[in-house]
Amino acid sequence: MERSGEGRTAPLNLSIVTPSGILADMPCDSVVLPVADGPDGSPGGTVGVRHGHMPALFVLSAGTVVARLEGRTVLRATVAAGLAAVRDNVVRVLADEASVEK
Repeated sequence: MERSGEGRTAPLNLSIVTPSGILADMPCDSVVLPVADGPDGSPGGTVGVRHGHMPALFVLSAGTVVARLEGRTVLRATVAAGLAAVRDNVVRVLADEASVEK
């Protein structure tokens, strides 16, 4: 994907998918994910993802996914439990439920 008006490729792409469909699919510089601590899904903090992050799979706790582009927050989405996969500068969030914060 490209940054609007600049013709350059953004370092990351974020995709948030729920059983209802695709909630977001957008370029960004960084993503912060709410991660679970342990098998019960209790909140464990956050993990930041930037360009070049090693492949990873995270169990998400209920919380907020934040995407930034050029230092500005471009998306805040509340998610229920789910998974996030990082590979080849793509962050894919699979959430049971999610909604974009206004």
